[in-house]
Amino acid sequence: MKFLFYGITIPKKYDNSNWSLDFRNWIDNLEFDYPTGKGSLESKMRSL
Repeated sequence: MKFLFYGITIPKKYDNSNWSLDFRNWIDNLEFDYPTGKGSLESKMRSL
């Protein structure tokens, strides 16, 4: 899953190697134009 592929820029406060709870919440609240984008993200998050 590439955020840049969807034109999503990670905010500076989250742009590091640590995945904080705030960052994970930000990811969970992302909106996509197509349901396949959200499905792909959810699948990737489950595997991580």
